[in-house]
Amino acid sequence: MRYEDSMKGVAAQIIKEQLRASKIKNNPEDFHWHDEYATLNFFRFICKNIGNLGNGEIEKMVTRLKSIDQKAVENHVNGAVWAFDYDKMFCVLMENEICRKVCEKNKYNSWMKLIGQYCISMA
Repeated sequence: MRYEDSMKGVAAQIIKEQLRASKIKNNPEDFHWHDEYATLNFFRFICKNIGNLGNGEIEKMVTRLKSIDQKAVENHVNGAVWAFDYDKMFCVLMENEICRKVCEKNKYNSWMKLIGQYCISMA
């Protein structure tokens, strides 16, 4: 690949990011609200803290979550936060044997119970 071609790619990516940022800035009502407990970051946080899972296993669970929550995938806009369904997040978490055992032991039977345990105690 020639240097000029690679720079065109970099410039195109910068323009794409600027357009995305402009779209979010010009339509904040479409992008400002999100449920922080339905995001990928929170899902990863729970997987890491519940099951002490490695990144590879967490990414497999993220892929599974995206495959079963088609609404979240269809509604996702680049640059915006993912918004998943609580029940689907909990379902994917329970598919992992370690996470399921920890949840059963601690009587976590919904995503809301996990939020209560991991967020209220962190405050």
